[in-house]
Amino acid sequence: MIHESIKEYFNSYWFAELTGFFDSYSLILEPVLPGAELNNFYAEVAGFYINYNNLNYIPIGIESNTTFSIVVDNQTGAVGLFDDENEKYIPLMNSLASLIDSIYFR
Repeated sequence: MIHESIKEYFNSYWFAELTGFFDSYSLILEPVLPGAELNNFYAEVAGFYINYNNLNYIPIGIESNTTFSIVVDNQTGAVGLFDDENEKYIPLMNSLASLIDSIYFR
């Protein structure tokens, strides 16, 4: 089961790439193009599941200055960064929509 906010993300937005900054992080969110990007998203989710054997976090992008994944907590909908190397979650915002509203561009 995928958190409702991720379904809303793919049904409410439309962009080839959303790149911007939040705090000191450089974020790149998954593209949302009608019918074009879901296969890539599903592959990312499958890879995350294979690596961690759970769907506690759903990858939705990357932080471009590190190896961190941008993830949605599949229980709460909160968004954070996931440090793959240390398997550590770093909270960012309470929701994906709030994060998108808070991203700024230089």
